[in-house]
Amino acid sequence: MSGIHFFLSYGIDKPTNMIIMTKVEQGSECWKCLRRCFVTGTMFSSLMDKNPYVKVSDLVCQIERHDKGMVEDRPMDARAERNMAWGKMHEPDGFAEYGVKYVSPDPEESQKRLTKVGFVVDDSFKIGVSPDGFVDDDGIIEIKCPVSRKFYDPIPEYHKFQVMALLGVTKRKWCDLVQWTPHGIKVDRFTLDEPLWEAMKTSAINFWDYHEKHYRQMKSEFAFMCQNVDNVDVGEVEIGYEPQQTTTTMTTTPPPETNTDTNIIE
Repeated sequence: MSGIHFFLSYGIDKPTNMIIMTKVEQGSECWKCLRRCFVTGTMFSSLMDKNPYVKVSDLVCQIERHDKGMVEDRPMDARAERNMAWGKMHEPDGFAEYGVKYVSPDPEESQKRLTKVGFVVDDSFKIGVSPDGFVDDDGIIEIKCPVSRKFYDPIPEYHKFQVMALLGVTKRKWCDLVQWTPHGIKVDRFTLDEPLWEAMKTSAINFWDYHEKHYRQMKSEFAFMCQNVDNVDVGEVEIGYEPQQTTTTMTTTPPPETNTDTNIIE
């Protein structure tokens, strides 16, 4: 079943198991419209009051802008725009280097085992995330490219909350947070903190429910776009998952085959 037919047939009400949309390209207009229908991974740190740059009031302001017909997102400040441009430029470098060093030195084998993902919707049909990639059947990668060209030390809390959202929605066992700099990559592995995720999920669903009218309108607009714009699709969808055992710690553990030569900060 195509992603669009699934989305339209399930509409805006029926919860299901996890939905994986493979074809939608991150950063595309389709992806931007799709993520407006859900509470997304980058919003969690704000909802949990752990983001010094974006507060809940900023999220509400963005919703109000859309409700007033201001479709374009609020312009970013210079710092955020610079960080995003740097990350977009070098994320493929982090993806490729991680694949060769941590998945397989054979590029073809690495490409098979490390796959890009478009968008994943959780079983509440109210939360959606965009992992940078899936590793085999159990893992996720999320790539960060610090504009300072130095590894984060410590890792910012807002990145950790995004990682928890990725794990909670996808039901995968671990997530490697990959930091890319011109000096190499650094990898920190996270597993799900279940009590934290339950608190995060409750907060996200409460936020969606409070702004239900807005989110329903966004889903209707996305469905309309899918029906009326040529060449729009979100790919084939995968539905369902097997419950997996997860640990209950937010602390990081070293990934396999760590190459300490890459963990250099200058």
